[in-house]
Amino acid sequence: MPADPATRWSALLLLPVLLLAGCAGQGPSGFAAPTWATAADEVVRHYDLDADDQPEMTLRQARIDAQVAAVEFADGPVAHPPAGPVPHLLIILDSIPFDVVRVAQRSGWFPLFPPPSRLVSPFPVMTDVALADLYDMFPLPGVESLFLDGDQLSDPTETYLASVNMPWTARMDYSMEPLGHAFTYSDPVPWLGHELGRIERRGLAALRAGRSYAAYVVGTSALGSQQGRNGHLHALRQVAALCLRVTYELRGAVQITLISDHGHDFQPGRWIALADGLRDLGFRIGTRRGPGIDAIVPAWGLVSCAAIYTDQPREIATAAVLLEGVEHCALRDPARPDVVLLLGRDGQAEIARTAEGLYAYRSVTGDPLGLSPPDDRIVTMRREDWLRATLADPWPAAVPRIWDAFDDRFVQAPEVLVSLGPGYYTGSRDLRGRMKMAATHGSLRTAGSIGFAMTTAGRLPSGLAIGDLPAALAGVNLTLPGQVAGETATVERGDRPLAEQVEDGR
Repeated sequence: MPADPATRWSALLLLPVLLLAGCAGQGPSGFAAPTWATAADEVVRHYDLDADDQPEMTLRQARIDAQVAAVEFADGPVAHPPAGPVPHLLIILDSIPFDVVRVAQRSGWFPLFPPPSRLVSPFPVMTDVALADLYDMFPLPGVESLFLDGDQLSDPTETYLASVNMPWTARMDYSMEPLGHAFTYSDPVPWLGHELGRIERRGLAALRAGRSYAAYVVGTSALGSQQGRNGHLHALRQVAALCLRVTYELRGAVQITLISDHGHDFQPGRWIALADGLRDLGFRIGTRRGPGIDAIVPAWGLVSCAAIYTDQPREIATAAVLLEGVEHCALRDPARPDVVLLLGRDGQAEIARTAEGLYAYRSVTGDPLGLSPPDDRIVTMRREDWLRATLADPWPAAVPRIWDAFDDRFVQAPEVLVSLGPGYYTGSRDLRGRMKMAATHGSLRTAGSIGFAMTTAGRLPSGLAIGDLPAALAGVNLTLPGQVAGETATVERGDRPLAEQVEDGR
């Protein structure tokens, strides 16, 4: 059996244990707990930041889950959201599900914001795919950092550390260097604080200068992956305090947008090896195309989806969908390149896109998406109509998401895409042995597919695709930060602690 390509990467996870315990940078400032005053028609929060029994900031709400209409400072109130143009802070929080944010907002954690909206991630549900969609940066080299490069698999450690599959990082004013992700997944609590501290200090400097600021946080994914819902709540508490701190420091002259790239499924349960399953069914699995190889099955991140490269897509998909844990397999019809076939335990369907840009779904046998169309009838809708109609389904907006996955999104597109069912995940055998997973993502399922978006500028549509977020922000008079490349500092190498080398200046 070929060596696990993630072995080099997983070895990096040992570095924090051996070298970097306690070496994360300074965390965020936090914010004082409020003194509450309630009346029949108003909830009031007073924030005394210097312990002089006088509030430096006061928020007034009609209800605990309502967005404040004004923010009061010592020198008087200001309207909220602010009138006129002000700088815009965007924070992308990896992996936080909509449902967790909705509960936090209803509990009063985010008084500066209206209720969150559901933000639907593309399929496969991976950070690089989602943020490439947000910033219109397709095609990507692969679904993740392990992909087919010519006739053989890439080196995932090299491609990850070089951000080869992460073009969106060039649009961030802050994102942790990829090597730092290994440290963050090894010890997520202090490294999340490190990230938020950097965003606070460097973001405030930019915002005070009148510049908008875009930041990405990986620590939320690390916490959620290892601690599940409680990990996300820990992170959101800190993010809520950061939003209050930024608003106070700028005396309300800022707009803040929070989003996540996708959600998290809190029941990963059982790890499966797709390559082994296909091998047991008689297929020859390798790491490069060539005689005697039927399929290449990259196994890198611990996720609930997979890409398969093969010259026998129908045969491989028909076999793979029978394996334990596999819920759907999608492939372009070899005989009809304008049709995507969807195979599931409950039958087979065809998906196509019309010349007018509409998405069509036809059940062939059974109904793999549970849409129950009349026999042999094609259901055709616009992308946004599919999203609205199926947002509460087990596989939201699956029809356009499946089609789009095969529509020039990857330089060398996988011939088969696999979506696992609840309770299953796949990926590197070596990483699986080093990390205990409490949550994962990747599949078409709701839990991992739906992130969130909310902005102080006003309420967004209740559900939207992440690629439609820039237009939705324009509807509340905001421009998405990061539409042009952010500044990226060079990491200096030298005799300083490795933690500083990893995270200096970005």
